[in-house]
Amino acid sequence: FDEAINAQEYAIALQDNFPNAHFALGNVYVNQEEYSKAIAAFMYASDLEEPNPDTFLSLGVCYEKLKQYDKAISFFNKAIKLDPEFDDAFYGLGFCLNMVEKSYEAIMFLKKAIALNDSNPDYWIALADAEYAVGNVFSSVEAYEKCIALAPGNYKIWLNYSLVYFDEEEYEKALDILKEGIEEIPENAILQYYAVAYLIKQGLYQQAFKYL
Repeated sequence: FDEAINAQEYAIALQDNFPNAHFALGNVYVNQEEYSKAIAAFMYASDLEEPNPDTFLSLGVCYEKLKQYDKAISFFNKAIKLDPEFDDAFYGLGFCLNMVEKSYEAIMFLKKAIALNDSNPDYWIALADAEYAVGNVFSSVEAYEKCIALAPGNYKIWLNYSLVYFDEEEYEKALDILKEGIEEIPENAILQYYAVAYLIKQGLYQQAFKYL
């Protein structure tokens, strides 16, 4: 990454009004999780070029990572206005709306993202979370089932899915989902840990000790 930064800065030194170099520099900062520096680079690129949905999307992602959701929402909206079929932007918008407790609106935009690209598990996870936030347990479960089909190796899907049933006090069902996840990714310690908690909740201490 340091060498990539040096290369982009050299390109900028040769031609400061080169938007691609500033945009590429921003992407390097994103990879380093230096989101404030990335924003500065993306904003510079934006000033040098015609309005670009990719740049607005990148700005939205950076503000989302900084938990500045209102600013993120603004840039995702700008990206969508330029490209009405930009599934990443609809996803970002829906994710941020759910984070600011506007879950009904979030569902609408997340469904739009999925209509454009139904093979991205992140979209389905976000939809499952938003559906559960408004009390649509059945719809949330359907979305998690789709997530599992797309990305069975992602432990967060199994964990979040099990928590839906745990919150509903269906502890056996929650544990069954975790067990499926453990079979899929047995090396994941977090799923084992939560299995311990679920078993303790049911008073099954000997089984809990085995998982622990």
